Amino acid sequence: MPYGSTFTANLTRDQLIDLACKDAGILEDGETLPGGIKADAILTLNGIMRELDAAGKWLWAEKIASVTLVANQWVYTSADGFPTDLREPDRIVYRTAQADDWPVEIITSEGYAAITNKLQQGDPSKVYLASNRAIGSQTLYVWPALASVNTQSVVTGTDTNPYKCIRSHTADSTNKPITGANYLLYWESGGTSPSVWAADTDYTAPQLLRLHYRRPLYEFGAATDNPDMPTQWTRLLRFRLASDLAVPHGTPIEVQQILNCKARGAYDDIFSSLRPQHTDFHNFTKYF
Repeated sequence: MPYGSTFTANLTRDQLIDLACKDAGILEDGETLPGGIKADAILTLNGIMRELDAAGKWLWAEKIASVTLVANQWVYTSADGFPTDLREPDRIVYRTAQADDWPVEIITSEGYAAITNKLQQGDPSKVYLASNRAIGSQTLYVWPALASVNTQSVVTGTDTNPYKCIRSHTADSTNKPITGANYLLYWESGGTSPSVWAADTDYTAPQLLRLHYRRPLYEFGAATDNPDMPTQWTRLLRFRLASDLAVPHGTPIEVQQILNCKARGAYDDIFSSLRPQHTDFHNFTKYF
């Protein structure tokens, strides 16, 4: 017998909502979900995404971005190129003018408060991230600050978008944005007033902070959006949503209990490493 060869099964936002509403007895086959219930379901589903986002560190949501340092500047916000989607930093490195990367210590507010001379000049070695309730409103304090910073080259890529240099180099076909095989080591999207890229040209990068961080899980903004997570999580979202919608719509308690069990079962299947391997308690002194 032939068998399938794909492993990309997924559901869109509206498909998830329809299935969850059918599970909860809110929607019958062939019917259309009323606008008010659908609006509530979208809000509930996005609330579940925010709750899941707070539960752990998701590998697929890691990003890398550069913050171009400015001479005699100790404080950076989104206006200075600080990422607006940074949820939690994993590590930060300082890239020197010679393109050497050195780890930077991420300190707490107490650690930053303990620094006596906060206006000291030198190579950055510590950073303090002042978090805000709203993601994208963080403020980064850098210590020490550089007295001078190199100029950054900006060119136009083969996709007609601007790219800023993040590693000084002599241009050749292997580092041309965006067709060069190694261009991601030398260029990053962004910058203003780009020039035309040319081979055998010396391009310069300024001193940088390279941020490795986790972004938030994305919510469902459109009917055709897929979940911002592996396809294995689709069933968990379905039954979590059905369980949440069942209560305010008078779904029988027996059905609510079944939906809760299915949601817990889907969670345990995904996070199997969190489950105990057995429930037996052995008498250690009897056998050893």
